[in-house]
Amino acid sequence: MDIRRIALSPVHEIIEINVFNSDYKGQVAKRINEKMPLATVKGFRKGAVPKDLVAKQYGPEIKKEEVKKVVDLALERYLTSERLNLLGTPIAIEKEIFNWEQENLTFQFEIGLAPFFAVDLEAKNEVIRYKIVADDTLINEQITRIQKQ
Repeated sequence: MDIRRIALSPVHEIIEINVFNSDYKGQVAKRINEKMPLATVKGFRKGAVPKDLVAKQYGPEIKKEEVKKVVDLALERYLTSERLNLLGTPIAIEKEIFNWEQENLTFQFEIGLAPFFAVDLEAKNEVIRYKIVADDTLINEQITRIQKQ
């Protein structure tokens, strides 16, 4: 798996994730094996469907699910490790035609980064702090008002 950042501007970037066949192949095979006893295909008893037929029927769907899991996990780990100060969440860039038959798949996510700015509060005027002293009569009046409510 290969992850890289493409800077479009100081606050706008694209994260590109290249997923190789080896990243998801094992999980897809495992899920197909789990699906075999549950698969129901006309002409075969339940659980006696050949692996090739299960892979042909359910394989593309399972591959998409597993690739999505791998990409989501990789993106989450990358954002956590880089400690990026994001504005919002990453947005997937959708391609018009996506070929799931390829061995290596490429996904792109658009992110917005929070700009850095500094505020100098030392140069501002001093804040006036009032010290309010509540005497016993004020406290008792407030207590009676609250009790009446």
